[in-house]
Amino acid sequence: MKKVIVAFLALFLAGCGSNRVVVKNYYLIEPIMIEQSASDPLSEGRCEISDVDVAAPFAGR
Repeated sequence: MKKVIVAFLALFLAGCGSNRVVVKNYYLIEPIMIEQSASDPLSEGRCEISDVDVAAPFAGR
């Protein structure tokens, strides 16, 4: 019985030790301020990704 308990504890501790930390990044996507031209039809589809500050209540743990 002791071997089963020791084996269970060893597996439990090994499982807890292998957990990875989840990193969450938040980005704000806004259109780039560029002039539209007839030769570039995709100009409205471009965007720029920039870092944003996340308020503490929404930052998670």
